[in-house]
Amino acid sequence: SGAELYEYTMITDLVREGNRVDGTFRVFRAKAVVLATGGAMRIWPLTTAPEELTGDGYAMAYRIGAELVDMEFPMFMPACVLHPPLAKGSQFPYIMAAYFGGWMLNRGGERFMSKWDPERMERSTRDIIAVAVMTEILEGRGSPRGGIYVSFKHLPENLLEDATLWHPVIKNWKFDGFNIKEIFDPTREAIEAAPATHYWNGGIRINTKCETSVTGLYAAVECAGGFMGANRLSGAALTQALVTGARAGKYASQFARGTSLPTINETTIKELREKVYKPVEAKEGIPPIQLRRELQKIAATYVGPVRDEIGLRSALRELGEIKSMLPRISTKCKDMEFNMEWCEALQIENMVEVLEMVVQGSLARKESRGAMYRRDFPNTDNDLWLKNIIVFKDQGQMQIKEVPVVITKISPPRGVKKYPGES
Repeated sequence: SGAELYEYTMITDLVREGNRVDGTFRVFRAKAVVLATGGAMRIWPLTTAPEELTGDGYAMAYRIGAELVDMEFPMFMPACVLHPPLAKGSQFPYIMAAYFGGWMLNRGGERFMSKWDPERMERSTRDIIAVAVMTEILEGRGSPRGGIYVSFKHLPENLLEDATLWHPVIKNWKFDGFNIKEIFDPTREAIEAAPATHYWNGGIRINTKCETSVTGLYAAVECAGGFMGANRLSGAALTQALVTGARAGKYASQFARGTSLPTINETTIKELREKVYKPVEAKEGIPPIQLRRELQKIAATYVGPVRDEIGLRSALRELGEIKSMLPRISTKCKDMEFNMEWCEALQIENMVEVLEMVVQGSLARKESRGAMYRRDFPNTDNDLWLKNIIVFKDQGQMQIKEVPVVITKISPPRGVKKYPGES
């Protein structure tokens, strides 16, 4: 199509002129911008996601006034490898348990899923299993490293060996680029596992044309919110990619053909350039990896699948402390090319802003729904909370508003529903 591609390029900010947006820095002048930057799962220390998914698109859109929706609902894969570090985050234990009838056990050897879904047990839905696993961990019944155990020892060894010959995903013990048998032997030992962030149900709020609340800015795929609500069915992300990718491209190109290139505010560009170069030019300061680890600890401690107001308030307080340290970030590596530490330094602000959106949305939603379980509000309340929570920036502050869910064809049952596991 003749499009020019820029590899090894990190977009750090969007610049808004009037009520329009254009890309920047290098500086890219654009008639329209489509964000397709994925989720923010790397905010958590245990994740199935690639390194670059740190919420950059969400934060850039937020800073120029775009609305975000359903940010309290990051999705967790229930039981991913916690140890050894080589395979950390691999979905192997959950995938194999779901197909082969693996057992999830707490440190007392109890199949705790009997309390949450006695009929389906370990074949329950991902959100329910993630909440169940996290509850065992938080209530002190987990493994030494802060997980649970996934065991296949009750199955005959030859059955497991033969199963990997026909399994559609785990072929000859190969999965996620690993030979599972070289890391641990599921026929002999239990695997330590825990919930890992896997997908972002929320995102930038768009209409049916993939337009955001900022003229000229479009969002697609996992970067866009409003499709999944509180949870995602397996496979639906591919549908989302196909639909929004095509529509965002179509309507952004139509918009671009009918408008002119925007002007560039040189003062804004100067300020952004100073912000981008500050970490690598600073002679001393706080290493970005230190703040990243502290941020991930906050996310893991207070903002997992199971939350409550006390923990969320603590998260806000500790996020405030990290915010105060952001201006003092300094990289040890001062190279101007292929400097991953520099990229990490620029990602930290985005990660802090996105985690704050998750916390604020979680505090606002006083119920449990889908991927989020609040211990202090353990029921799903369709009378009061058939609402989307919108996050946006106004006068320099993060704001929250609630809007009714648009119901077109199928009306959810009214009333309050007990979350599975609640007596």
